[in-house]
Amino acid sequence: MKKVYLDNLPKLNGNNKVNWKKCSGYKVKFIYDDIEDELEIINYNKDNHRLNIIYKNNNYFVNISTLLYCSLGEILKKKTKDYKYNVGEIIEVRTGNIMILEQIKILHGNNERKGYIYKCLIDNNIDRITESSLNNKQGCNVCSNKKSFKRYK
Repeated sequence: MKKVYLDNLPKLNGNNKVNWKKCSGYKVKFIYDDIEDELEIINYNKDNHRLNIIYKNNNYFVNISTLLYCSLGEILKKKTKDYKYNVGEIIEVRTGNIMILEQIKILHGNNERKGYIYKCLIDNNIDRITESSLNNKQGCNVCSNKKSFKRYK
């Protein structure tokens, strides 16, 4: 569950829209998955519509939408640009074990996702997989019958 509580922030002329210019010094409570905490708004930059916030003694500059939609994953270290798995690591998945050969980016629509080139330790298939699929224990495309594999001798 992701939720941010903006009820205590100053509003514009009687409507329900937040008056960001007057929010300096206000604390905002939030829930992000298993984290219930609060952050403090330090300043609002009207030129670029960004907030300066402090969370756990760290200073961040975020878009207003980051706060409105509780998109705090990077700040909370729930989402990171770092890869979870390392080259040479053997990962247990539903189909057996695979070994990470390389960390790559995989284009998915208009977005790049973290991914890996792996080698299946059952049938030696070399393929690619996104980090999210690997986190869900999906494994070798051949072993899970998503791809056919022809061996040449």
